[in-house]
Amino acid sequence: MRGGVAKALVALLLFVACERASGGDAARREGASLEGVSEDAASAGGDALRGALLAVRFECARCHTRDGLTPALPEKNCAQCHAQIARGELDVGADAATRAEWRARTRSYLNVPSLTHVGARLRRAALAAMLREPHDLRPHLDETMPRLRVSPAEAADLAAWLAPDAEARAPQLPHDAATLARGRALVDSLGCGNCHERGGDRLPAQALAVPLTPDVFARAFALAPDLAEVRTRVRRDHLVPWLLDPRSLDPRTTMPALLRTRADAEAVAAWLLYAPVAPRALRVVPARLPLLTRRVTFAEVQARVFGRSCWHCHAEPDFARGDGGPGNTGGFGFAGRGLSLISASAARSGARGDDGVRRSVLVSRTSAAPRLVEVLLARQREEAGEASELRGMPLGLRALGAEDVQLVESWIASGAGD
Repeated sequence: MRGGVAKALVALLLFVACERASGGDAARREGASLEGVSEDAASAGGDALRGALLAVRFECARCHTRDGLTPALPEKNCAQCHAQIARGELDVGADAATRAEWRARTRSYLNVPSLTHVGARLRRAALAAMLREPHDLRPHLDETMPRLRVSPAEAADLAAWLAPDAEARAPQLPHDAATLARGRALVDSLGCGNCHERGGDRLPAQALAVPLTPDVFARAFALAPDLAEVRTRVRRDHLVPWLLDPRSLDPRTTMPALLRTRADAEAVAAWLLYAPVAPRALRVVPARLPLLTRRVTFAEVQARVFGRSCWHCHAEPDFARGDGGPGNTGGFGFAGRGLSLISASAARSGARGDDGVRRSVLVSRTSAAPRLVEVLLARQREEAGEASELRGMPLGLRALGAEDVQLVESWIASGAGD
């Protein structure tokens, strides 16, 4: 492949690369558990206007849509690009076979929740906590909210922007044993388990009372949150109305209206809020594998790791209209680090620190592992609930498996050559 088509292929890979893993004004160019947390305290001091400005700074539009939020430019719009690939609509000059390969590989960022109506459903405290300490909320999605550098004050401002209306105090629902048993029986019989899990409890997948088209069901399944978090995430004053008529609060939701009476909705709400939750099993940090005894080339690492998980954030700006990704030219509120993984020589040139000094990512800084390997291992620990100050990579996507980390580490040990 030569010339413009080759360049187009690399440009497209910058958008597709995260598959293993996710106007012309100045603003547009800028690029856990809550038990015991007071809703009032968590949202105090939040300013919606400041939050709207922060949404631009942190580039929420790379993935999300929201009424009033200017869409990201094409080279920064990850979700839009992936959707176009999946629909076969992205034409960058590649042949049919190549486009088919891209479609087969494009799996992440195809189902991203809209931010337009989240304030009608979710608590400000929950939104602020997710921004500060993202976790795996949706069991059926590979991608999660990335760990951005958001301060408590900034999280409160963003939460106020997302949920401008304060939550009203709601009366406590009856939650005796009979009510909880009735709520669980309704959840089972209505087929909620087709989409949802609740902690470590796998709900039965009965036939849905309301049929959904395959495409709607696929999106509903992907976006279905863990029901164990209802008690901390969902507004108490809107939970029963949501169960009765989801589209009254979010006209774009894929959640069907399954309950017919308020009494049934209150029983299900009581079960969601008060029934014991079996703990969800955390991922186990995989054992670190020994270095390979053979020489590993950059081409092999590129094909299996960098080109699939890293290029989207660590690419060359020349191939994407000036945007080298958040890990190179900057984005998501991060300053540009100048780290490109598009070639062996680029990787060897390292990355800039907070002091502006460029340092190698192929040597150890604070541990026995090279810096590049250290962040890959940190992502494995994050998935096991062991987040630290060091942000794991790939940001917001599934951790690399032990064999892929082994390959990267062996390439570095081999001299990080071509």
